[in-house]
Amino acid sequence: MANQGAIAKSTLPANESAYSVIVLTSIAATSSCVCSTTATLGSVSIAFIPTTITPTKLGQGSIATTLTTRYTVPAATCTMIKDITICNTSNANTASVSVYLVPVGQSASAANILFSNLPIVPNGLFQWTGDQNIHAGDTIRDIAVASGCTINISGGEAT
Repeated sequence: MANQGAIAKSTLPANESAYSVIVLTSIAATSSCVCSTTATLGSVSIAFIPTTITPTKLGQGSIATTLTTRYTVPAATCTMIKDITICNTSNANTASVSVYLVPVGQSASAANILFSNLPIVPNGLFQWTGDQNIHAGDTIRDIAVASGCTINISGGEAT
């Protein structure tokens, strides 16, 4: 993206009230992340991207000893993962946990793992904060070597 620009409210499509305006000097591949409207002014393309972002609890529950899908990104949505908290509620055993960010049409593998066999000590807690974007149809999957761990995932959904 070359430049960011601004646009007068009166020129926005009638059915949308808030947009981010990005001025592009060439058209790149369309992202499946969010719904957008594009206009062309001479040699400049302008993409109008709705800025509705809803804070969302993306997943919560016990981590099983079999690979489990915790969250699937809805259609026409881009999800930003902001926080993952894993707690080992066992007071006896260290548990290893793996978390995957799996692109649509793929399987959980070394190519899309976020945490690999992360050891969580008895009564221990692991918290990750950051920014990971996943797109429509992508999934968050998890697995533990031993039972006793819970996971909470929060972030936002952009539509």
